[in-house]
Amino acid sequence: MFKGLAIAVVFLVPLGLGAQGDVYGPALRAASDRFYPQLLLDRAPRLKPGGLYHLVFSNTDPDPEGNFVSVNALFLKSCEPPLQPGRADADWAMLVRDLLRPAWTLRRTPGSREGFTPILEIDYAGGRSQGVGYIESWRGAPRTACTPSGALGGCAWVGLTFAGPQTLAPGQTYHLLLSAPASASYEVYPMRKGTDKGFSDATLFPDGHAEYRDGGAWAGWDQWGHVRLTNADLQFYFRLRP
Repeated sequence: MFKGLAIAVVFLVPLGLGAQGDVYGPALRAASDRFYPQLLLDRAPRLKPGGLYHLVFSNTDPDPEGNFVSVNALFLKSCEPPLQPGRADADWAMLVRDLLRPAWTLRRTPGSREGFTPILEIDYAGGRSQGVGYIESWRGAPRTACTPSGALGGCAWVGLTFAGPQTLAPGQTYHLLLSAPASASYEVYPMRKGTDKGFSDATLFPDGHAEYRDGGAWAGWDQWGHVRLTNADLQFYFRLRP
């Protein structure tokens, strides 16, 4: 809980990770979701391909230890890089600093293998968007999973290859089925899409959803007092041939 929180948000065009370049001050768009607010920059920055840019949240309250709010991210307890296979960790990272640790460092409990992926969408003047629009993960009972050969030794992305090339036709419905032996013990964590919070299709997978077998029938997840939800995905991706 917080009271009248004073938080400043600035967009930096940096000279380097430890230096500050041009600063752009955003304003809150009143009509946006209060948990996922939209921020408008006071002027349009000129971005260069390959450059690193930082969106910085600072608590300016006189009592920051007594009055604060968190900036949420997707949490991975124990993972090896890359946290997300679609981009390098350096291109989409959550950094932190404080008075005791003034240098920007990856958010992580010291000595752990934690990972944090920012939940954020960037909208450009030309209409293009990018980012991560998955806003939370749900724990599910053992239903459906993939059992690759060999021991993983923790959390890691696993690649599986089809027996031959698969040609997908536009407009056709497909089902990717994952299964494991009946004796296996495992859990499945679907990721909730932030569509109802204003995230665009460019930040998530808009063409399907995750289901599991429930008494012989396919069903969505039950969460937050709702049943049979179809607004979540399992963590997978395809590599396409050029």
